[in-house]
Amino acid sequence: MNKLEEEILTIIQKKMVNKDIGFFRNMIVYKMAQAASNMKATVTYIGGKKIPVNVYALSAASSGLK
Repeated sequence: MNKLEEEILTIIQKKMVNKDIGFFRNMIVYKMAQAASNMKATVTYIGGKKIPVNVYALSAASSGLK
């Protein structure tokens, strides 16, 4: 994660009771990618092919979660 994402993560951790870092990291990455895709951002590969920004994230619960 970059510096901005780490700063957002520390702010969220201070305000929330749940200290599950993995869940909040997924949430931050998803929202950043969502904002980039809404601005029509693309990734350029070698050869000039451009594809839209996309992210797949999975937040799985730990064993025994109720």
